Amino acid sequence: VLSARVADINTQHACGELRKLGIVPRKAVILPDELGAIARTVSEMAPLYTAVITMGGIGPTHDDVTMRGVAEGLGVRMSHSVAMEHFMHRLKKEVIDDGDKRGVSDLRCSTQRMCLMPEGTELLMEEGKEYPLLRCKNVYMLPGVPQFMRQQLTHLGRVLGCHAPFVTHRVGYSVDETTIAEALAGIAEEFVKTSVGCYPYYEDYPERGARTIVVIEGMSQQDVDECCAALLGRTPKTSVLFSEPGGNLPTSPSMRQGLRSAS
Repeated sequence: VLSARVADINTQHACGELRKLGIVPRKAVILPDELGAIARTVSEMAPLYTAVITMGGIGPTHDDVTMRGVAEGLGVRMSHSVAMEHFMHRLKKEVIDDGDKRGVSDLRCSTQRMCLMPEGTELLMEEGKEYPLLRCKNVYMLPGVPQFMRQQLTHLGRVLGCHAPFVTHRVGYSVDETTIAEALAGIAEEFVKTSVGCYPYYEDYPERGARTIVVIEGMSQQDVDECCAALLGRTPKTSVLFSEPGGNLPTSPSMRQGLRSAS
């Protein structure tokens, strides 16, 4: 991602899916494939959050250093996981024929590297899934390949325990954000059980001509409804283009073109 060779679609998807489960992502960090950077970040974040989720760097190649970074960050050593070795043997079936001798120790060296993980790592299996969710203390190590990451993410949501999904409502305005900024500040200060986000559009207006979209989010429908009513009552009625449930934001044509170029 930092080299700009690939677009970061994992972070956006992960945050969206976690929020659907009522889990609040608090921080996202993009790191290079550097052992020290990963270790420092894990060491800093693990004591502060209920769960730390890594994505990528758990494969068999030389630049897959996430597990070593997690081990160093948590202050544990790397150790060979017999459980992972048996699992990989069944999954990969990479057995070298040595006469009549066939065993789990015959896995290819590249696959054996994937069996070396932070000491105490658990393999959390889920029925119907090909690959286990890896957990060491409160750090969950997910693959970086998007389709595999998404499978693991649904499992992770169940492991962490699903909560009620967030309730969202959005209001589109035909005016610039400066017109409603003062009203928004008062709303945000008064309705502490909700979050109020303001998203301006300048070059093009992809959502029914809206120059500003306000998204209200909360844990209960009542909290969101009360906040929305106050917002509509304190902003110019003639500037309201739409007021509806949901928190999705449109992608402008220029942004869509940028995403296509990055992918």
